[in-house]
This record gives sequence, structure tokens and C-alpha cells, in this order.
Amino acid sequence: MKTNFVLKACSVFLMMVAFSCSNELEEQTVLEESNEALIFNSSQEFTDFVAHSSSLSLEELTQKEEALGFKSFARKSEEIYQALENANFTSASEIEQFVSENSEYLKIQTDASGDRSLETNFDNLSKYAMNVDRVYILGNNFFKQFENGLASTLLIDKAELNKHDELEYNNVDSKVIFKRNRINEGARSLTTNCGNYRKETVTNGNNRTIVSVKTGTDAPAVGAQEVGFIRARIRPQKKTFGVWIRARRTIRGHFNIAIEYDNGSGLERIDLYHKFDNKLAFEFDEKSSYSEIDANTPVNFAGYYVFGDTPSTPSALIQCNAEEVCSFFNPCPDPDPAPVDPCAGVSCPNGYECQNGSCVDLCAGIQCVNGYVCVNGNCELDPNYSGCSLNNPCPPGEHCNNGVCTPW
Repeated sequence: MKTNFVLKACSVFLMMVAFSCSNELEEQTVLEESNEALIFNSSQEFTDFVAHSSSLSLEELTQKEEALGFKSFARKSEEIYQALENANFTSASEIEQFVSENSEYLKIQTDASGDRSLETNFDNLSKYAMNVDRVYILGNNFFKQFENGLASTLLIDKAELNKHDELEYNNVDSKVIFKRNRINEGARSLTTNCGNYRKETVTNGNNRTIVSVKTGTDAPAVGAQEVGFIRARIRPQKKTFGVWIRARRTIRGHFNIAIEYDNGSGLERIDLYHKFDNKLAFEFDEKSSYSEIDANTPVNFAGYYVFGDTPSTPSALIQCNAEEVCSFFNPCPDPDPAPVDPCAGVSCPNGYECQNGSCVDLCAGIQCVNGYVCVNGNCELDPNYSGCSLNNPCPPGEHCNNGVCTPW
């Protein structure tokens, strides 16, 4: 099957960065599907495809891939993970059994504090280009992604690569090249920048919100030009039988970010700003590439002010050199501002009270007994009342009946 299209260059703002990508399909560049593995003619095609796919929601990604007759590893993983929303687990062993049955796509990860969380495998951008067998083709090379690295060979020798189930760095097979996953750490002092990764977690009982930012470089293939990337995530989770699992929540977030890298002629800076309210989702996760740069170029945050929250938790805030990114045009609001009084400045007439910004009759719905009248929400003696009442009893031998003295 062959599909002709190109990602047409357009300026698209993602959560944090404007980058050239494609929203429209246009016959120009050839991208093939062979044995369900996509074929890219160049690293740039690969980069554009991944940048566009990673910016889509699961529904949009499904529509795009079905048009190509292709299912990416990323989509398969998300479909399995989101199916957990309707799963009715009754024990931790059931969760572990589910993960075991889907170990190709899911894993239970334990952090330094001992917390266990359910995650998808291969948390990198190439998962949007590789099929469910974790392979793709770039030019005349065949690539296969492993958990801790990438392997490649000439297309005519792909059978040799398919013999390997894991990275084998000591293998002398000259037909297969193995590349270990690499994190390009920033070289500049952290006293002048904010590194390239930060995460903050806020927990409230069995609910928590995780906010993280990450930047750096990665290559789509062995020997390919490195691409700068930036990623920000807000992840609401709920603890189920001791395992943190992503939960659908109404998410609020704000991002002020500046990144720095050497473009060859000097230090280049990119400022990014984004905010949103009331987005119902499992997480807010945006990925983007912004430039092809040298593999040894350190990419760092010059500053950031990022927070995210849900109704289940307080705000999770991460900040560094906030003065570098906060300005009059791109302000950094308080993540937990004091509630605004809706009645501030509202003047109501006598007998009315401001409630949620509106004047409400205090006597609405109040009924008083004979001889009393409602005043400002309270039943008080009616000075103009002439009938009998508790305070104006009837003479002996009579009783008060609806304000009238009546013989017994």
C-alpha cells in the first residue's frame, strides 16, 4: 500500500512551543506502508510526521492512522491504558495480571520513594512512527526500538535484526548497529539555567497530580540529525490497590517557559507561553520538536513557571528563574489565588442580600404566624396588626382563630 502526502509547513502553537508542522495532507512526499511498517524517505519526513502525530489527541491520532491503514505503538498503548477507566479491579493481583497480559505496552514502575505507578512502555517520540512490532524504515535502513535503545540495519538485512529480542552491545554482528538511549545533559552551570528536567507531585489522599517539564535532543535514527524537543505534562492519578493509575479529571494548567541552546553562532532563546482551564482528560501531554541541532548541543531551560491542578488536588507548581519568563504580557498568576468575592461592589436594597453576585429577597419562602411579619429574613412582631395573637391574647372563654377571637 502506498500513500502520498506531505506535512505542509504551518506555524502551530502547542502547549508550549511554536514549530513547523503539517495539518494538511498534500501529494508531494512519498510515505509508504510495507508490512505495516512506515517508510520515510528522510529524517525530516520522520521528524515532521512524529511532531504532528504527537500533538494529536487519541481520537485525532486514530483518524489519521486509519487513513494510512497503520497503527502506531503509541496508539495501541494509549488504547490499552485508557481501557483501564472501565476496568473494575478488585485486587492488586488483578492489576498485575492485566499488566502481565499487556507487558508489551504497559509496566508497573516503582520510584525512589517506593510508590508504584502504571506507565506505558517506550516513553519517547519515535513510538508515533513505529508500528506495534516497534519497527520503522528510514531510507534504506530498518530500525527496531527496544526498551533501552535502538537498533538498525540495512533494509535487505532486516531478517538479521528481527532475530534480536533485546539490545546486544557486545554482539559482533556487523550487519546490526545498536545504540543505547542517551540523555543529553545540559553543560552549563545550573546557577545560570534550570537544567533540562523537573517534576513535582502533589498528593491528596488517594489522588495526586504530577507536573513535569523536559527538554533536550534526540535522534530519530542512528546517525540522523539530532532534533531538539520539549515536553510538558500534567498527569492526574488515583491510587487503586496500591498502584497509581491515570484518572480522567478536569485539568487546569499554566506554562511560562524559556529554553536555551547554541545555534552555532550564539546562544538562542525561545520563550513559550500557554494556559488552559477545565480540560477533561487523563492527562495534558504535549510533545514538540523545534529545531535540528548538533548532537552535542546542550539544551536547557533558562526559566519556567508551570503549574497544574484538578478538583481532586491542590496545585502542583514548579518554577526556576521565574523572573526570566514572567512579564506584563505573559504573566505568572498565583496557582491558588484567594477566592474572588462575587459580591464585592454590589449594593442591595433593604430586605435583600447579595448572594453569588445577585440581590436575593431575604424573606423569600418564609412564612410567619399571625401577628408577626418577616423583616430581613426574621419573623418580628407586626406593629400594625390588630387581631389576636400570642402577644395579644383573647379574653377568657374565647380562643384565637386565624387572628379572630372565637368562643370555645
